[in-house]
Amino acid sequence: MYISKQLVNMMGGKISVESKLHLGSTFQFIIPYIKLDKHNVDDADFLDKHPVLQKNIRILVVEDNLLNQKFVLKVLEKERIEVTLATNGNEAIDLLDESMQKNRDKFNLILMDIQMPVLDGLETTKLIRKRSDIYRTIPIIALTANSMDSQLNEYFENGMNACVKKPIILSELLGTIYKWA
Repeated sequence: MYISKQLVNMMGGKISVESKLHLGSTFQFIIPYIKLDKHNVDDADFLDKHPVLQKNIRILVVEDNLLNQKFVLKVLEKERIEVTLATNGNEAIDLLDESMQKNRDKFNLILMDIQMPVLDGLETTKLIRKRSDIYRTIPIIALTANSMDSQLNEYFENGMNACVKKPIILSELLGTIYKWA
């Protein structure tokens, strides 16, 4: 119910539940929408109100947990954000190198899990910050359940720009992405 409530609230709606013992529960939600008439919409005005739609965003998600991967992938695809997945830091570095060599669209942001096998998020971030290419300054957002002040300070001191705590709150994730993209 909590995640559903967050999603509905993000869309400006309301959700309610009615439960009856031994009969079950009924969930209802109302989401406002505007029916756009293609002939009356000024594209420039629409893009001014939704600036993130003006550019293609490519995010590298570095996460070893399959459930977290699926969740983040679904959320970002609904936002029309292009996602590439890596399951550890070595794969992430390889994908950054590959995008530089093939001169294809570059990543705009990295979502980085902290605890991963092979090469963890903190060590990966340190390696990225030592690069001599455009990725040296790419925004890196930590995804972690380890969010004590001392841990957050360590992430920031080692080059991460922001942190989204697990379990992931959708509005926090999207707000942080749009801030840094």
